[in-house]
Amino acid sequence: MDYFIRPLTQEDEPFLWQMLYEAAHLVEEGNLTVQDAKNNPDLAKYVENWGCKDDSGFVAILESSNLTI
Repeated sequence: MDYFIRPLTQEDEPFLWQMLYEAAHLVEEGNLTVQDAKNNPDLAKYVENWGCKDDSGFVAILESSNLTI
């Protein structure tokens, strides 16, 4: 599998919300959505305003499909 790793940017915020939704297992709670994660202050603090000066993170992307993994 060929992939590359790059730093996260402010443009990656939608991806971060989706990953937070998955990590919090909200799908197991029923009909909760990514928007529910955004509305939950205990969760939202991890992604809200992503991209500030001291934020850092990385994302892996499959080269063959340009999919984020």
